[in-house]
Amino acid sequence: MFGIRREPVEGMVSKVNFRGRRIPFFSTGVFVIAPQGTRKQESRGGTANCEGMRTKSASNRADAVDRERAPVDPTPSTWELGKGSLPYFGLAQAFDTSPPVLPEIVPGFFGGTVGMLVAPGGTGKSSWALLLALSVATGWDLLGMRTSDPTAHQWVSGPVLFWTVQDPDAMVHRRVHVVNQWFKQRHGIHEARRFRRDAVDRLKIVTRLPKDLTLNGHDPTGWSVLHRAIQAEGFCLVIVDPLRAFHTGEENASQEMSALFKEFDGLTRASGTAVLVVHHTAKGRTTGQADTARGSGVLTNDVRWQGHLVEMDPARPWARSNGAAIRPDEAHRFICWHGAKQNYATREPDHWFERRPDGMLEPIALTALRQHDSRSLEEVAGRSAKPSRPPGVAKRAKGSVQRQSEGDDGDTDL
Repeated sequence: MFGIRREPVEGMVSKVNFRGRRIPFFSTGVFVIAPQGTRKQESRGGTANCEGMRTKSASNRADAVDRERAPVDPTPSTWELGKGSLPYFGLAQAFDTSPPVLPEIVPGFFGGTVGMLVAPGGTGKSSWALLLALSVATGWDLLGMRTSDPTAHQWVSGPVLFWTVQDPDAMVHRRVHVVNQWFKQRHGIHEARRFRRDAVDRLKIVTRLPKDLTLNGHDPTGWSVLHRAIQAEGFCLVIVDPLRAFHTGEENASQEMSALFKEFDGLTRASGTAVLVVHHTAKGRTTGQADTARGSGVLTNDVRWQGHLVEMDPARPWARSNGAAIRPDEAHRFICWHGAKQNYATREPDHWFERRPDGMLEPIALTALRQHDSRSLEEVAGRSAKPSRPPGVAKRAKGSVQRQSEGDDGDTDL
């Protein structure tokens, strides 16, 4: 669990130090979250080695009896490796106690893990990521995805770092303003004030990236900056948008991408923070499958959660919840979120969003006019999972069957 404390803020802009320079946050306010009652646990068990195992059988039996009488120690023992040691997993505790409810960002995306959002350019990745950042920072479900049983989920709410460096400040300003106006229309001025207060206090948006700062796998400089920011602000979610801007490696090189995501994994394990990486799809592949992310397959293999955004195919008929059909010329306004990979949960159903003229991605309920519910996203996106039979073949097959039935007079020749 985490404890949250509010700290006073002087001035209107918070900054982070980097090599004597101060990188400004887009928003203001400080909101700190820190583990409660955390302390180091020391092993009570002795060091296991070959010499210690060569004891008399009577002593072994006596030790076994003592262990049965003594209470189970939930602290794992360690495996000594000369210069260091590795802790064993607390197997006794796993047998005897209920597992904790893991904190979730959205269904299937848990705290302390690395996730990836993949979509073609211009689909709305940054807008979707902003809605996620505001949802976690304020506790409001702006994406309409935290609709599962709340007793089975522990939704994360706390400080968020949204590091987006592809768009100018004016565009980020516009997106934040549009979300605020949309929220005010739906929930009223009173709730909008609370929404604004929590967003300003808990959400930090950084739109700058120094030229000599990268997140390359073997460059400790950028990672140390990120570690210090998480420790100082207590971010429970960090969004990196887009991945290509933060490293200089070759995305098709598995060794370089493995080193990069190894750092992401180490960051999440050390801090308990969830990291969402925004990435592009490979050229010509927009079906929503996990392996359509651009670059090496390591990118997909090393993340625990992966979501895709795909535009609606105009050839597939859909209707709004009120029954109004969506015309083919309107299909480009509707975006489907698809859970391409969820390692720690069952597959989440698809979620639809309507892109309004002001750019807001508004959650919307759609109904398939045909039986698309059981079909995969490849079919929704216009690519059938099974190749269709050429029309000429189907026609000849149908004609041959018809001729056979016409020539059959009921008599049987033996």
